[in-house]
Amino acid sequence: MQNASRTNWKFDGYLTRATVAWDCTEGAFGQANGKLRRIPFATVDQQVSSETQVHKGGLTALVAHPEGGYVSGGEDGRIMRIPAKGEPVEWAKHPHQWIEVMAAFPDGRIAYALGKQVILLDASGTETARLGPHDSTVMDIAVHGDKLVACHYNGATLWALDGSAEPRKLVWKGSHLAVAINPEGTIVATSTQEGDVHGWRLDEKREMRMSGYQSKVKSLAFSADGQWLCTSGADVMVAWPFDGPGPEGRAPLELVEIRNVMVTRVAAHPISHFVACGFEDGTLAMVDLKTQAGGKVQVTKRGPVTCLAWARNGNHLIAGADDGRAIVFSVPGPQA
Repeated sequence: MQNASRTNWKFDGYLTRATVAWDCTEGAFGQANGKLRRIPFATVDQQVSSETQVHKGGLTALVAHPEGGYVSGGEDGRIMRIPAKGEPVEWAKHPHQWIEVMAAFPDGRIAYALGKQVILLDASGTETARLGPHDSTVMDIAVHGDKLVACHYNGATLWALDGSAEPRKLVWKGSHLAVAINPEGTIVATSTQEGDVHGWRLDEKREMRMSGYQSKVKSLAFSADGQWLCTSGADVMVAWPFDGPGPEGRAPLELVEIRNVMVTRVAAHPISHFVACGFEDGTLAMVDLKTQAGGKVQVTKRGPVTCLAWARNGNHLIAGADDGRAIVFSVPGPQA
């Protein structure tokens, strides 16, 4: 990312989640102490930020709302609407349950996991549906158009929210930890407790298995053009090819190695062929999937990178670590 400006930040505690406002004007971090930290991009050089106490206990789920502001979930079982201006408003409360998994649709709908179910809210916070129960606790969800995929024990379930089809079971034995959908909405990929990545081609009803990891894969993301699936779980960023025949029988790219230090998070640029990844030692790396060239910076030396997020226009990248340190990269122009 040439010509990028960089600012470093230090907050009072573990940064659990990161997202960027829908209009790309600010970045936001959730914290283990229940606070939301906002960084307006227009004032990053002046180190301007704000904090809002949102949850009792950790803020464990966070998404940007298309109408401005954010929606969060926490260890207190509350779903909170945090407007662009004004005080947070409680949308829902589930005592004695943690809310850790959440996704937002472009029309303002919010989906979040609650045990074996996924709850859907409309843009104003009214519950409209409950999907499930699934085979076990829902570990992650991904959305694309009117599709929602929830991963759980023994695979994933694909829901057509427009009612055009019955829920479709994507079966593979074991516990599935994270899920991603490619930009075309034709491939679902999950990571498993056993240290593999499993994929389904929805149109062709074909499956694929990607293995060889050193640890559990907890983060995965498709590149903007859908040609690569980037994952954590090794001391390199692993990128599986999904052009043409896909990964079957082909070796992945292995990029930005830090020997014996695991990648913890990956995040693909929403427009170009860049991808960012964070490591257990606090390193943040960015790499160009086309040229395989990249660079590294240190977010912290005291723990892992815990959260990453790109702005929807690609002009900003934010990264946070478990000691409260963070970095904001910004690139001028309409698109980075």
